[in-house]
Amino acid sequence: MTRSTRTYLFVALFLCGILAIAQPAYAHDAEDHNAELEKILFNGKNPGNDDAVRALEDAAYLCVDFCGMNGKGVTCLESLKNYGVSGLPERADDIDMPGGKYHRQYTHRGWDDQIKYFNGNAEQEDHWAKRKDLLLNTSYKVFGYAPPPDFLSWTSLSNKDMEKKYESFCALIYYVHVLGDYVEDVGSDYLAKDNLDKFNGVSNGRKIAFARPHPNDDNIDIFYEFDQHLKVLFANQASTIVYKQLMSDLNTLAGKARRLSGSTGGINDLEKLEEAKMYVNELMDILSGSGSHANRVHELLAGEEFFCKAFPGLKGTARPKGWLEGLIERVGLVA
Repeated sequence: MTRSTRTYLFVALFLCGILAIAQPAYAHDAEDHNAELEKILFNGKNPGNDDAVRALEDAAYLCVDFCGMNGKGVTCLESLKNYGVSGLPERADDIDMPGGKYHRQYTHRGWDDQIKYFNGNAEQEDHWAKRKDLLLNTSYKVFGYAPPPDFLSWTSLSNKDMEKKYESFCALIYYVHVLGDYVEDVGSDYLAKDNLDKFNGVSNGRKIAFARPHPNDDNIDIFYEFDQHLKVLFANQASTIVYKQLMSDLNTLAGKARRLSGSTGGINDLEKLEEAKMYVNELMDILSGSGSHANRVHELLAGEEFFCKAFPGLKGTARPKGWLEGLIERVGLVA
């Protein structure tokens, strides 16, 4: 090897190293979102129904991230058709949204709130409604529920309580995805202005607020939405210690994040972003049972008959209660 060849080789390797360092190491793709969702729902256990897991993940992608008529969207829609989901759009472009780096503002503003931000654009409103229906209809297929036609919705053929549960389950999937994007936004080891701009939606499209000082139905944040939908999803387990511990952890963290958000100027510098990063990661830890947290979402899902029926690998995996825990729940000693 000549000296000039060695020099060229050295320069090439050096440049490759620089480029590798410069690449965003924390970009969230579909595989990252799927891994987070599976950790929360199944906690590393074999659910015993891979087709159903794939269907939920394909539907989540089409609902939240699909834009710009890419090949993955077409493939996911075809996969759902083969799985037997009813009420699907005929073509992927029937639910397409504007693409590019600002795509989040068209799908990430809130499960129910998103429609407020289309400024009367009838096509976008229609596409968003179809996306929500796509995810909801996929959950119906996974959980073996066939809703009656609208003119029979008042009859015993309809189970409104379960329909509310299924919708809140879909909302849980939706908000886990959005939270994953927040994890991406603050994922760098050394935070910079680019991270701050992403967190606040300046450089990549706005999404639902991570935290607001005083959230309500008209002014939501992601904590508020998790709280509302977990209450519906686990209504039958609201008296259990597992549920109360989960909600207590979420409320405690929400208080910290909302105080930070309500500080002068909001989260507007890197010092505040460092603190927000801790709260973003802890929220994911609470939901997924990582770090010092138990996976209470999974424990509660394992206690839901509809969930275990769809995922038979989880039957019998619900944590048994000790006699003291059962006694405490019966007499209502847990706040």
